[in-house]
Amino acid sequence: MTGGGIVAALLATAFVLGCGGAATDDAAVQPLRVQRGPANVLLVVDSSEEMDGGRLARARAGLDALVRAMPAADRVGLARFSEQLEPLVPVAGADRNRRRLRTAIASLRPGGDSAVYDATLQAYGIQRELSAGRHLDTVVVLAHGEDSASRSSFARVRRLLGAQGGDARVRVFTIAYDTDPAAGIREAFRAFARAAGGRAYAAGPADVGSVLRTVWKSL
Repeated sequence: MTGGGIVAALLATAFVLGCGGAATDDAAVQPLRVQRGPANVLLVVDSSEEMDGGRLARARAGLDALVRAMPAADRVGLARFSEQLEPLVPVAGADRNRRRLRTAIASLRPGGDSAVYDATLQAYGIQRELSAGRHLDTVVVLAHGEDSASRSSFARVRRLLGAQGGDARVRVFTIAYDTDPAAGIREAFRAFARAAGGRAYAAGPADVGSVLRTVWKSL
């Protein structure tokens, strides 16, 4: 899918996703308190086949808790990727989007190869096109597997992320999920985050929820 097609798909998904498949665990979560202005965030989640075996289930739980806790002033959207980026929920106010986000998160299923480099670059492009110069424009990418399907190289993604200028900067925050400390995806994510003025994190199935909260506070 081209960058323009992805943006069009995001805009086209502005309808409510419906009640079917929505998360129903409404146990109390601690609201996030942040010391910053409103953030404009596109969450990007790895749903490749390597997220099978319980990884995706724990990530879904952490993401759902994050969505329930995030500040109402933030603007948030969601996309998934395996071989290509798929927009699920367009970026909009957290209160408006909370139910849509939870429904989409609950529907995530693993399958396919990982084009994490392409997904990171395309998500960055979406935020650049739709940001309208807002402050705290951000992409947050959570991924487990090594890239196996991207057309874009590591070097190209890093170069383009680092070529931003002016006030319309889009930061990229990354979460290497359930990976070995020496994994290539960790090195790539650290480089992408540095290039785009964000931060790189690591999380496992047991602490992905708390790491997501930490990321959100650091935006």
